[in-house]
Amino acid sequence: MPAIEIIPFEERYLQEMGELYIEVAGHVFSSDEGDEADLDDVEEATEGEVIYLARSEDRIVGFIAYYQPDHFLHSLYIHFDYQGKGVGRQLVDHIVKEHGPGHTLKVEKQNEGAIGFYSRLGYVDATASEHRHENWLLLKAP
Repeated sequence: MPAIEIIPFEERYLQEMGELYIEVAGHVFSSDEGDEADLDDVEEATEGEVIYLARSEDRIVGFIAYYQPDHFLHSLYIHFDYQGKGVGRQLVDHIVKEHGPGHTLKVEKQNEGAIGFYSRLGYVDATASEHRHENWLLLKAP
């Protein structure tokens, strides 16, 4: 596999990042969110967040969006061809390097692949008892 470079978001990558989001979200979420998503949704969903891109041979293969005020990892999307190849781990490691450990994130309970991924990285379930009925888990990074 070609080398992966982690770079800060630049506006010129918005279209490609949006296409990645739409493709991956359409297969992940239980709602119609991914199927009906468009470029405006991506911009709105990541507004005010720090975004890093994973690039391989001039192609965006993943991205991570982080909301600094709440120390919250909001989005992590990896192109299907690059899942299981360390790209997600590289992006998460980059967030920790740049913003410190101990952030939180939410993941849908049905997204077993993501739950397994975060578990392997040492994340623990921090969902408060009053939210156990929700369709998501709150995970805390080590």
